[in-house]
Amino acid sequence: MRTPLLLILSASVLLTACGVDKNSPVHLRKQQFKEMMRTRESLQGMLNGRLKYEPEAFLSAAHALADQSAKPWQWFEPIPNAEDSKAKGDIWRDAHAFKQAQDDLTRSLQQLTAAAAAKPTDPTQLKPALGAVEQACTSCHKQFKLE
Repeated sequence: MRTPLLLILSASVLLTACGVDKNSPVHLRKQQFKEMMRTRESLQGMLNGRLKYEPEAFLSAAHALADQSAKPWQWFEPIPNAEDSKAKGDIWRDAHAFKQAQDDLTRSLQQLTAAAAAKPTDPTQLKPALGAVEQACTSCHKQFKLE
């Protein structure tokens, strides 16, 4: 009776150790980027007709995305052998370029929130501003993310 219980306890301890460290910088930044992606998808949905376009809701989501975009950068730190990271070493080797990419995103989000603040009745007027945000993300990923 004691041996099976010991095996079960050992297995559960080993399985727990295999779990994701929810406090690791890699996990925290990934969670933040996932939140940003969900917000961007709601904005995109309002522009492509998947969701009903409501100017006030779009503006609120644009502000939320701008707020969210300030959060993941604190979790970028060099972590040797972080298997779950897709960050290229260029982030740390060329910190200035990485900061510039962050600033490009911030500027594009400022333009998006300014365009959304006008509350246009035609959502297509917001497509160029959201496109600029998406371009800032794509550009950063091409330079600093392993695919």
